[in-house]
Amino acid sequence: MSLREVVALALVAASAASVALASEPLTLAAATERALAQSPDVRSAEAEVRAARSRLEGAATLLPFNPELLARAGPRDDAGGRTLDYEAALSQRVEIGGQRGARVAAARENGGRIRRRDRRDRAGACRGPAPNS
Repeated sequence: MSLREVVALALVAASAASVALASEPLTLAAATERALAQSPDVRSAEAEVRAARSRLEGAATLLPFNPELLARAGPRDDAGGRTLDYEAALSQRVEIGGQRGARVAAARENGGRIRRRDRRDRAGACRGPAPNS
């Protein structure tokens, strides 16, 4: 079943339900809004848009990697006897050579593609089902 057919069925169902339950008439704008809000395809597309925004936010983070702390302790035998050695290290991975910029650009492009598809799907859903030829 296509998105247009789903939206058309949702519009019909919303209209029938509102006529039976509501005292005021259902406008086309209100029916369209309800159908879009309840459409699984539209809700899925909205979730994809939110995920793309989150990926862009993550890609834009200046230091996307956590710092690492290493600590060691152990005995050492030498000519003077036995001692205890301690070692600690702190490291932070950084990106060089445009890696961050490339990651941000890819996330922006992916987000833009998803938003364009979402707008196109919504516009198609608002037009209703395609006429049968």
